[in-house]
Amino acid sequence: MRQGMWWDLLLPRRCHGCGRPGELLCRGCVAVAGGGRPQLYEPPVGAPRLFAAGGDHSGVLRAALLVHKSRHHEDTCRALAGLLGRALAVVAAVLRAQGRWREPVCVVPLPPSKRRPARFPVVELLRPLVAAIPDLWLARVLVAKRSRPQQKGLDAAARARNVESAFAVRRRSGRAPGTVLLVDDVVTTGASVASACKVLTAAGWPPDAAIAVTYARVMRR
Repeated sequence: MRQGMWWDLLLPRRCHGCGRPGELLCRGCVAVAGGGRPQLYEPPVGAPRLFAAGGDHSGVLRAALLVHKSRHHEDTCRALAGLLGRALAVVAAVLRAQGRWREPVCVVPLPPSKRRPARFPVVELLRPLVAAIPDLWLARVLVAKRSRPQQKGLDAAARARNVESAFAVRRRSGRAPGTVLLVDDVVTTGASVASACKVLTAAGWPPDAAIAVTYARVMRR
């Protein structure tokens, strides 16, 4: 029996967006999630000056991301990867419109914690982005150095401590060519992005911009 089917027996499926019985994300909510309005945001502390996201981390867009990040219902996760990936490509287009690209574009995805080594959710979203931007190079130069607790429920200070020294850069010769674009699926306080920027800059890969599907904009305490 497939992994997702066990959960269907224990808990009947309900749409994570509207709560109606049926699919994990109904057609109506899929349409809403795919119709976001990406925009430039004031970057979190430590993030590149150029930062854009597909929208706030709320409502249907948040629900779609949570389903995609889940380890369950793999078929639905794969379908959502295409939807969210197209949204991410539109976010990148917002940055391109600023006219600050230097090709090639080196896309650096943020890696997951080592406690979840089997999946790389951000990379799963990058296929539409690769297709949308010419001369793009997927540079998986960031790696997770250690397993770290979940960020959920932590305030800004605790999140920063949790991701401190969490990343490392693979050994590479020379410096990054073109534009370095840091990509995450959701940015909350920006602690992970700031930690990644610090490590990349020290290695000669300073990020020029960062994008995410959603931005939670949690206030610092």
